[in-house]
This record gives sequence, C-alpha cells and structure tokens, in this order.
Amino acid sequence: MQRNPLSIVQSVLFLFAGAFFLTCLAPFPGIAEELYYTYDIMHRLVRVQHGTATVIDRVYDNLGNQLSRTVSSAIPSNSPPNVPSVPAPADTQIDIDPAGVLLNWQSGDSDAGNVISYDIFFGETTSPDLITSGVRETQFTTHPLKALTTYYWQIVATDNHNGVTSGPLWSFTTGNTPPLAPVEPSPVANGLITPDNVFLSWSSTADPDMGDVVTYDVYFGTSPNPPLVASNLSAVSYPAGTLAPDTTFYWQVVARDNHGASTTGPVWSFTTINHQVQILTNTTYSSDTTLTKTGGPYVIAGSM
Repeated sequence: MQRNPLSIVQSVLFLFAGAFFLTCLAPFPGIAEELYYTYDIMHRLVRVQHGTATVIDRVYDNLGNQLSRTVSSAIPSNSPPNVPSVPAPADTQIDIDPAGVLLNWQSGDSDAGNVISYDIFFGETTSPDLITSGVRETQFTTHPLKALTTYYWQIVATDNHNGVTSGPLWSFTTGNTPPLAPVEPSPVANGLITPDNVFLSWSSTADPDMGDVVTYDVYFGTSPNPPLVASNLSAVSYPAGTLAPDTTFYWQVVARDNHGASTTGPVWSFTTINHQVQILTNTTYSSDTTLTKTGGPYVIAGSM
C-alpha cells in the first residue's frame, strides 16, 4: 500500500508536537551535569538537553524510523577567571610576623555574573599542599607559623562554568618575635621577707612564635643594677639561698628564645627583715621577787 507523502509528514509533525505536549524532563542521576530527556506519546526519545548547553533533537516517522538527529549548542562563551595577582605579603617579602599571616590577592572574571571561588595551596616547599578550597573571599588567615621560615603559596581561581586559572607561586619569609616580658615576681615587688632560704620565681612567659623555646637569665644583688648570677635557665625559679637581714635586694629576669631574641623584665626589689630574738634586758631575780605587768614583758629561763 502506498502512503501519501503528505500523510507521512503530517504524522511526523503530529508526533513531534506531541512530544512537547507530553514532555517528561528529569535530570540524569549520578553525574554533576543535569541531563533532561523528552519523549513523545509513543515513548520515543525526541530530545536530550545537557543542562543549559547542548540540545539533541530526534525526528521520527510514524513507523518509528528516525528521520533526523539535530545537535545544537546553546553554550555561551566563557572566559576563565583573571590570573590571581597583587599578593600580600608581597612575593619574597621577609620579616613577616609569624603569628597568623593574612594572605590577600586580587582576581576577578571578565564575564559578568560569574561566581569565583579559590583553592589555596600553602606550605614550606615549592609544591605546597592544598589547605582549603571553595573560598569566596580574596583573603585567608593562616595558623601561627614558625619563625624564620620561608613559606610558599598559590591561588587557583575557578568560575561557576568550570573555567580555571592558576596563579603564580609566591613566597614570604617569617621573622622572629621575642618572648613576652617575665611577670608576677615572688617575692612580690617591694615586699618584706625573712632572709632564710629565699627562692626567686616568676611566671612563665609565652613566645608568640610557634615552636620557640624560652630560657631565662637572672640578675641579682644589692645594687639597683644587679649582676648576672645565672643564665640559660629553663626553670622559672632561682635559689638565692639565705640572705643578709635588714638588706634591700634587687633582681631582674631576661627571657630569651632559641633564635637569640630577648625581652628584659623590670627590676624588682624586696627587703629582708631581722627576725632573730633580741635580749632587751638580762636580769636575775631572787625567788621571792614579785613581777608586775608594767615591768614586763619577761622571758623566764629555768625553774620557778
């Protein structure tokens, strides 16, 4: 039986139109890109749409034979992000405070509306590790760093269309921060103490630089500018021993880190007292002597 060509075309057009009348759109599971499928009333696949990009249309005759397959692209042109630039700290800058460094850079995208995120690579080698990703701001603060160490960092910018631009490798070198000054002296400043078995002590002072080791030099004597009596102490105390009574002593502690940076504490002082028993009057009384309150106080030795 011979079909009218016009009838075939009409059937095809009817089926194609029916595809959009009974459209079934669903994202394809399991992958990041969304795929949408459209079927006609005969359950034949007539369109595949890749998100907002490539579209594949299929046309069938009324016998189910595919007459054509058309691929069209709606992919907009996309420029990758601008190369990250203008680093802070500046590239190869030295003597950076290691107590948490604020990294800054500039970037952007020539395509209006694009969203940029950043991956940050950071470490002590020229192939730094990825330490965080998906950062939307153009800044990041590191953890406290080691003193006198060179660090390398790199920024990789990615837009929401998967355009990627890697920035150059930058570096900076940390400086060294001296320890904090010693505090909380014992004996207390300007205090009065007994002169027996005296220990000087102070509160342990922190060092802002991660990993630094702090030791102490102690100056002690009767001069307001006391001499050095001990150095390189790891303990926060010094045994001064038994001291002379009725004397003012001065002391000072210098905190020093393992890179040679030091902080000198204030000069403290204390005064020893004379706590020995003093005999004011030595009188021998006969056994029939009456002692009165006004004649005291008394220290009685021997039997009554």
